[in-house]
Amino acid sequence: MGTSGTKTARCHAAEAAGVRTMTGQPDTNGIQIQITTLLSQLSAHTAWYPQITAPDATVPVQAILQQLQTMTRHPIRGIACADLTTAEQLQFDADKACELLLTCPIVRPVDVPRLAALAATRPCTLVISHFRHAELAVAAAQAAGRRLSVLVELRLGRHVAGVTAGPDAVHLAAAVLRLPELHLSGLFVRDPCDSEVDAAEQGRALQSAVSMSQHTWQMMQRRQSPGSGRAIRTTDSGTRAPLSLVCGRLPVPLLSEFHGVAVCNPWPVSASISKADIDSRPSTHSISALVIARPTLETCVIACFRPGDGRKVKYRVLSPIGAEVRDCWDHYLTLSVDGPALDLKIGDEVLLSTEFPPD
Repeated sequence: MGTSGTKTARCHAAEAAGVRTMTGQPDTNGIQIQITTLLSQLSAHTAWYPQITAPDATVPVQAILQQLQTMTRHPIRGIACADLTTAEQLQFDADKACELLLTCPIVRPVDVPRLAALAATRPCTLVISHFRHAELAVAAAQAAGRRLSVLVELRLGRHVAGVTAGPDAVHLAAAVLRLPELHLSGLFVRDPCDSEVDAAEQGRALQSAVSMSQHTWQMMQRRQSPGSGRAIRTTDSGTRAPLSLVCGRLPVPLLSEFHGVAVCNPWPVSASISKADIDSRPSTHSISALVIARPTLETCVIACFRPGDGRKVKYRVLSPIGAEVRDCWDHYLTLSVDGPALDLKIGDEVLLSTEFPPD
């Protein structure tokens, strides 16, 4: 690989959280990569999916993973991506096994062949929170000729894209278990801790998320009875396996006694983007987003994967009429809907305008 500059991989965390900072020098062909994650105080059983948000097609994924593995004692299961487009840009080694975790469900039939193409080449895990998501995942698995693993996303905190913890999540999990094309791997909690609050509050939020996840997983296990279909999971000894939980964007240490957790933290946009490049970009433009959930008649959740450049952004709905942005969290927006917007369904497009207020 090339050596056209200094390359760094930095791990940032608040000192108040007691997290160790580690630095490495990965050879990534001149691409600077920043990694935000926790490397200390995690259970030794914790696995890690580094999430790529700004991939470079010239940098082999396996080379980056090998370097990251030297920086942490926690096993790296694979790579996480928030959308299909990012995943399609990754440069995988054909002869190397690397799991792909997609943290946003597919919601349109047109995306089924794209997911099938990825699943045909490597193990894939998909986050779902609706029966429609499962239906499209089945179609992709059938096209790929192999089973897909799925994680059921729980609705916690500001995020309303998941399914409600408890009976609703159990019903969705039970439906997945009846589908031979899918394998239920565990639960997914998206950004359970608000980085805008202090470390103590983050810890309480994480504990609450873990408790609700554990309770939901126990309900799923109790629902499985002889003759009711495939079991959720068992260990080699035949006993029930512990909860497998993936947490997205985790800014505080996990409880050391809680095992079976995978951490999915994103790599921010490459720091090689210059301020001049950012300033030269238009201050407003329009983009499309996809409806991924309809939690209630009056609300809608959309996913918007615009190219990131580190600027703060303000969204406004251009169409359909009657939709307004209520909340924004990373790539996900919650809309209040009325009038014609009440007809929005999963997979529909929403046209947004983006405005970049001056710093």
